[in-house]
Amino acid sequence: MENNINQAVTAFKNFIENNLNYHVLSVMSFDDYKSFVVKVFALLNELKSMGVTKNEIYSFINKHYSNVTSAADENDILFERRFSAITEDIIEFCANPLFWSTDFDVYMKKWDKLFATDWCKKV
Repeated sequence: MENNINQAVTAFKNFIENNLNYHVLSVMSFDDYKSFVVKVFALLNELKSMGVTKNEIYSFINKHYSNVTSAADENDILFERRFSAITEDIIEFCANPLFWSTDFDVYMKKWDKLFATDWCKKV
């Protein structure tokens, strides 16, 4: 069982490294971004269901955040908003509800509210 968890965590980290980066995220349409957010948190919810904790993901996301922001175009405000919204929610440097302590459906209502605003659509 632990091998399955390790494989799932590794697959999640690879997915994040390959997709949650400047080159991919900066060219996403709003609809693609919405789908991507849902996929990220659905995958993370599967890990949470397996018993993976925030602490097991925290250092990876912090390191990834630093690597991506150092390589990103600092003038791309929309990218920064979108990228930070995802990463800050994973490490819980954000407003309630918090992902790691909230039912998934309740948590995703937070994103539905954000998607309804222009904040992650345009600058």
